[in-house]
Amino acid sequence: MERMSSERESPPASTRLPVIDCSDRHAACGARCCSLDVPITPEEAASGRYQTEACRPRRLARADSGLCVYWRPTALACSIHAERPAACRAYRCDDDTRIWRDFEARRVNAKALHALVHRGAMPPRDD
Repeated sequence: MERMSSERESPPASTRLPVIDCSDRHAACGARCCSLDVPITPEEAASGRYQTEACRPRRLARADSGLCVYWRPTALACSIHAERPAACRAYRCDDDTRIWRDFEARRVNAKALHALVHRGAMPPRDD
């Protein structure tokens, strides 16, 4: 299962990249970031705020669809977006080749979509 990295440090305010408007892109990408394996910190696990996998208590739980339990497909939104785990906050899809062939042109990586739909897992990054 592909992982989202929670180990990125926040850059200084002067070098931060623009915020990605996820709600504007979910129709194109199908919220593939919500299919990634999301680790939570020991503090987040101890807080009890997040549903986790029984066999992996340091990972966010998944629905039967294979997507994060907090993803709301009818709303095309994360139900805990404002309180999402550190890994979700740090993750940026704009340079993730598992999701986008061309982020600016909104062209998704069809190979990754096929893998997600047919096997329920994301292929490795191409970088």
